[in-house]
Amino acid sequence: MAWKLDTKEINDYSSEIVGNIQEESLSVYCFIHDQWNGSSAVENKLFQFVFRSFYRLDNAGLTDEFKQKYFELLEAARNQKPNIKDICKTLYDIENRKGSKSLQFSFATKLANTVNPTLPIYDSEVAKMYGYKPPLPYKSLDQRIESLLKFYEHLAADYAKILSNGSLEETLKAFDNRFPSYQDKVDNNKKLDFVVWSAGKLREK
Repeated sequence: MAWKLDTKEINDYSSEIVGNIQEESLSVYCFIHDQWNGSSAVENKLFQFVFRSFYRLDNAGLTDEFKQKYFELLEAARNQKPNIKDICKTLYDIENRKGSKSLQFSFATKLANTVNPTLPIYDSEVAKMYGYKPPLPYKSLDQRIESLLKFYEHLAADYAKILSNGSLEETLKAFDNRFPSYQDKVDNNKKLDFVVWSAGKLREK
């Protein structure tokens, strides 16, 4: 099955989609990146607190050991291309609060996006908008990661194509009109992250 984002649908509902994005989210996102660019992810506890809250790490049933390792991996990835597969495998070995292991692919992409904001963030809302069905838990860890990485690579390429051909120009203009003070603070890749996520949330309703 081809994974495809309906850009016409998004443009048609651009007012609702952009209107569903809160300015507070943009402000916190910018704060996280300002903190990341100016200090160590391991030592800056304020950065960690805001990051965990914004990306909901504290709501995922993860242990303090997991979160500590997560920020160590984030800092270790500074100034290099994050290896999402290796990050997923390292974090998988740390049991959650229920005593079981879990694949945290979305959190790995949030780590990657912090290091390189041009990389997209994957989550269930984005998957929904593309018609991607994540692999079921009975498959092996390697099979699940490979499936997710295949979609993630498609997602990154599609975002680049959308920005190149201007197929969501109408929606991005609506974004800039609603948040004029963030035009230069949030790049178009991140605007797409917000837009596609918001469209997925609205589709739930």
